[in-house]
Amino acid sequence: MTWYSGAAPQHEVDKLPKEYLGGSEFTDLAEKYKTKTYYQIFKDEHKLWEGSWDVKLFSVRDILYSYSKPDEDPDAVEKDRQTIYFYELK
Repeated sequence: MTWYSGAAPQHEVDKLPKEYLGGSEFTDLAEKYKTKTYYQIFKDEHKLWEGSWDVKLFSVRDILYSYSKPDEDPDAVEKDRQTIYFYELK
């Protein structure tokens, strides 16, 4: 399994002003696309699946885990304890 952060499509980047870098146009476009994470699942050399998922996964060696469940906002409520959800690819 691999994952990467999404990027702005080239046609939207081409619309940005060329005479200067930065500014609200650049930051708005970066904010729009930076939070989307895409995952890919491979078996040997073949890609089995690619897409986004509403859970942010972390990994240590071969262990996949997350601090939230699908469809749960991890920052919605401050918790007194932290639950870790483990995932397994089958």
